[in-house]
Amino acid sequence: MHIKTLEAVAIAAALTPARLAGLRFPVDPDAGSIPATRLRHYLHASAARLLIVPAIVPPARRDVEELVRAYDTDVLIALASRDSVDDITFAVMLAGNDPVYTSGLNLFLGAGASCHFVPPEPGSTCFALLPVGLRGCECAPWDSEVDRRAGLADGRALLSGIFAGGTK
Repeated sequence: MHIKTLEAVAIAAALTPARLAGLRFPVDPDAGSIPATRLRHYLHASAARLLIVPAIVPPARRDVEELVRAYDTDVLIALASRDSVDDITFAVMLAGNDPVYTSGLNLFLGAGASCHFVPPEPGSTCFALLPVGLRGCECAPWDSEVDRRAGLADGRALLSGIFAGGTK
């Protein structure tokens, strides 16, 4: 897939869950005072304390930490590195004294939030994307393995619309 097409897929993959969660990206009146960071392509959902970063190569962790510190906010990365919907993954960094970074997450639809980002293996931390931002989940957003597979399939189906030329 052409690099510009991959970039478009990454942007659409980043905006799709943001749209589901009802995030807004208002014009920042202080845009002239935006911190200079190595990562420059991102959207700031200030009300949700969240930066959304589309990427075609995984950004360096130190660059993501720099964004977290500069804005004192969480970061959601949408990574589209190849030409398959199965290759769209997400990463999350939660702000704090010791930022929590988790990568290789998949989009999961269903349960209480508009969408979740879940690890490939059950049992690890999942993240819910809400209008107020990202939240770590103590419990998985599914009740059974059947629900887990269905939620992951729904997430892949939504993202596959990006490859078909739309965002469903």
